[in-house]
Amino acid sequence: RGLSTRAVAWAAPWRQNRRASLDDQIRPDDDDLVLTEQPTVDDRKAEAERRETKRVIRDIRRLADAGAREETRIAVSIAHRRGLFREPPHWVAALVALKTVGDASAAVWLLREMGSQADTIAYNATLAACAAAKAPDLAATLLAEMDGADGRPSPDAVSFGAALACETSWTPRAADLLRRAVDEAGDAKTTIYAYRRALELCSYTRQTSAASRAKVANTAVALLKEALDADLPLSPRDFDLTAKAAAVARRPEACAAVLDLARTRGADSDAVYARHIWALTAPPSGTAGPTDRQNDAAVAAFEQLRELRRQQGVPLTSFPANAALRACAFDRDGDTAWRLLEELDDERLKALARAGAADVKPHTLAPDEESYVWVLRAFRPNWERCLEVLAACRRRGLSVDARKCAAALEALAEAGETSLALDLVEEMDKRAVTLDADGIAAVVSCLARGGQPARAIAFFDGEREAGRRLKREAYVSALDATRALADAEVATAAVDRILTGDKAYPAVLQDAWVGAAAARAYAMRGRRSEAIDLASTRWLTDAARRPLEDDDDDDATGALGALPSKAFKARRACCDAAVEACWHAIDDAALDDAKAFYLKARARVAEGSFVVVRERMRCARLTLTPTAGDGRGRLRRPAPRAGEARQGPHARPPRRDARRREDGAPRDV
Repeated sequence: RGLSTRAVAWAAPWRQNRRASLDDQIRPDDDDLVLTEQPTVDDRKAEAERRETKRVIRDIRRLADAGAREETRIAVSIAHRRGLFREPPHWVAALVALKTVGDASAAVWLLREMGSQADTIAYNATLAACAAAKAPDLAATLLAEMDGADGRPSPDAVSFGAALACETSWTPRAADLLRRAVDEAGDAKTTIYAYRRALELCSYTRQTSAASRAKVANTAVALLKEALDADLPLSPRDFDLTAKAAAVARRPEACAAVLDLARTRGADSDAVYARHIWALTAPPSGTAGPTDRQNDAAVAAFEQLRELRRQQGVPLTSFPANAALRACAFDRDGDTAWRLLEELDDERLKALARAGAADVKPHTLAPDEESYVWVLRAFRPNWERCLEVLAACRRRGLSVDARKCAAALEALAEAGETSLALDLVEEMDKRAVTLDADGIAAVVSCLARGGQPARAIAFFDGEREAGRRLKREAYVSALDATRALADAEVATAAVDRILTGDKAYPAVLQDAWVGAAAARAYAMRGRRSEAIDLASTRWLTDAARRPLEDDDDDDATGALGALPSKAFKARRACCDAAVEACWHAIDDAALDDAKAFYLKARARVAEGSFVVVRERMRCARLTLTPTAGDGRGRLRRPAPRAGEARQGPHARPPRRDARRREDGAPRDV
């Protein structure tokens, strides 16, 4: 126990020799009188093997509980070669250990080694391992083998429920598995298990289109109603899962329906209310954030919950409170957030003084550590109030951790207070508080905005060399800082180093925003072809990973009236970077390259989504005029038309009513 894999492998032959020599070690003495029946040599050998199997299985479970996946696989393999798995419970215990570490392939291999001993319980344990590894295709294969023919086991409700847990999204196959699980269930407990797996699947399903999100939310509510109609003893967690599915789908009306159902059954927990408040702040389709009316509705719903809990004499937990403070952070309403925080702190002290230690859990009451983070974000960019909140945390004995400091650094970055941000970082070093990913991104952005691009890039390189995980915003800020460097060669080398230096987290380098920032940096230095290729590659990669279905069908084909979704904005940033590369070009081929890239993007997205790009290209019609010197020429924008303002590559796009001709047709490229 506790030995390394090498030591276990060395000890295995010794254990085999010791087991083989049991006949010589365990022998009855012929000189003694045996007045009662004594165990034979075979009985003693079987008992020793049983104890050894029990000990090995216990060690395998300990390895699995410790998360040692490779060691667990090796231990199971050694135990199988030594023949320690003699009965079906031994095999199932090993399968459960492999399920704990999420090793589906090893579990399937061990199931095949069972042969005729594989029963329904063994198959269910293997399906559970597939669910832990999220391998739906492998689970479907195992489920197809359980047909009951030729001595093979038949599936039960647990089998279908485990196969349902393997799915990664709500699909017709998942719906069929749920129906079969409900039909095969023989008791209420198994039926609730199947419904709970389905609700969990709906709760973490991320759909792209608005219609798909609405379908998943409506499915979750329908499953909850179906379970209620069957008089199943549901728990508050089931209502919470349904509300979570509706909140993830950004459907506040579905959350309200779940809340009404929970009230009728007396299961309206704070978690369900928190999901409802969170759904109220979900941004509408095609927008970047919630509206002021949504944030006010979320705060009003929280005030109603506070009044209800006050009448019931029940202290309020931090889950709904943080959802309301999150709405204040979206609205940048720091005063309301601070008022709620002060009132919640007073109510928390009264609840602790009124209730006994056994009746209430102090760590669950509002406000908690996360509440102060949302208050700090609500005060942005008012950095003075953010520093006051940090001081209040110290006075109240709360920890000033990396998340709170990161929120304050974001406020300082937005306000351009570079010196104060560096002072805060120095104070964090004195207090042994390590910057997190948000804090690093805030410092890099603050230095870049404060006119210190070289220092921003050096800070970025130092944090990455230290092995810190960096977010997309840090890469974008560092790449934008290279555009302010005076030396073109140093700037280009910095861009190349940023794009090729991170080997620990390569996924962030494939982000569309990072590609757009790098394309802008290359375009600034005249490397037009590299900028266009980079923007095109990142745009197509992001389009393949996240299909542009985040808007409603009506919004996707219309003009760009509302703010686009995050996925669309990232791709439009790549298009703008490619057009900007053509803007900085100095030959007549620039417009042709921009037009080619525009046509490539237009083939994948509706035409109306690229009105802004089309207008920027119209403004980028350049003329080449001869100049003295190298004869390469210089760029000159055409003279503005009558009543038209002069525009540049970084100018705001024209008004939406000016993007079309008088007859309503879009302007040509």
